[in-house]
Amino acid sequence: MMTLFTDLRDDMDAILYHRVRIKHYELGPENEDFDDAIPLVQSGVDVWTSGLIQPVKALEGSKEAVLVQQGKLQTDDKIIFIRGDTETTTTMKVGIGSPVTQEHSIIPEGVIAHPPIGDIVYKKMFCRVLGTGSLSNE
Repeated sequence: MMTLFTDLRDDMDAILYHRVRIKHYELGPENEDFDDAIPLVQSGVDVWTSGLIQPVKALEGSKEAVLVQQGKLQTDDKIIFIRGDTETTTTMKVGIGSPVTQEHSIIPEGVIAHPPIGDIVYKKMFCRVLGTGSLSNE
């Protein structure tokens, strides 16, 4: 007999169909030529997973509406659902598609993990399109 966690994970896998690439970054060495410029360098390898991408709807009374009113979220941002066991940090870049057609950054405090009974089944990430395709200082 399957556990609730396994059933939920299988259900999530069935609906996560967009290819999503995650690149993690860390602070690189300080540059002596520029006082404030501390570059980001890629840490590890690209992680490919599947995700579900939705627009921010900001319906009245929703968490998204509150974040829009606070100025933390914009109506053209995206919500990306990924498997709960995927590592997420604020210094990561999320590419959508294979090949990647659009790069996104994670909005600060924009990852919400949903544990049903202790184990995280999926994560909900609020993401913003990177106009240049790069994080600042990348």
